[in-house]
Amino acid sequence: MTLKTHMLHSMRDHLLALHEILDALGRDDSDEAAQIAESRLGMSSLALHGANKAAPYMPPAMRRPG
Repeated sequence: MTLKTHMLHSMRDHLLALHEILDALGRDDSDEAAQIAESRLGMSSLALHGANKAAPYMPPAMRRPG
């Protein structure tokens, strides 16, 4: 898988995660929303999305912690 394909896959998964978070919040299930947010978008998701492979190609501002 090329880096571009990998990045697009990751971005699409982020959008899906946001949809699932909003769905959980709409059902008043904040525990599920929090679990999805951390596992798919939070710090623990970095390995899942291969952030270490893409990081060298990101602009410096995107590589700095918020």
